[in-house]
Amino acid sequence: MKTFIGLITLSATASSVVGVVTQDMFNSLAMYTPLALISIVVKDTMENRKNKKILMEEK
Repeated sequence: MKTFIGLITLSATASSVVGVVTQDMFNSLAMYTPLALISIVVKDTMENRKNKKILMEEK
């Protein structure tokens, strides 16, 4: 989970840096937003699998 939080943070930081350097924030957001969204989905999926595994072990 820490890995994906790091990816999301890194993605937002990279987006901001690219936006400042190129002075075009909209293109930088369009470039890095998908990475952040994919990271969120993967993190949620892994958490769901972990929770299901724990529930199955308890039964």
